[in-house]
Amino acid sequence: MRVEGPASGRVRRICCFLFFFGNNENIKITIIIIMVMIIIIIMIIIIIMVMIIIIIMIIIIIMVMIIMTVSAKKEKKEKEKKRTLRHGGSGNGGQKERERGV
Repeated sequence: MRVEGPASGRVRRICCFLFFFGNNENIKITIIIIMVMIIIIIMIIIIIMVMIIIIIMIIIIIMVMIIMTVSAKKEKKEKEKKRTLRHGGSGNGGQKERERGV
């Protein structure tokens, strides 16, 4: 790898730093090491993303459960209201039923 011009020294220094003073065997070994490191980092990022997605899914499921329980309680209250209305309500002691002669 030859670079002419003012940047040649700098490029050579960077290459030496990257490839541990740049013999061909060392270059191959260090490229493999760098690739393995990149793959490991990508795997860690993917695992973290999966964990975040799982946590978000759990939160959504919990929210849905809370909403379902709240709506079920509301439905029960509405049913009880209808029942009490049908039987004349608890406040007036079933007066409407007595008036109708039930």
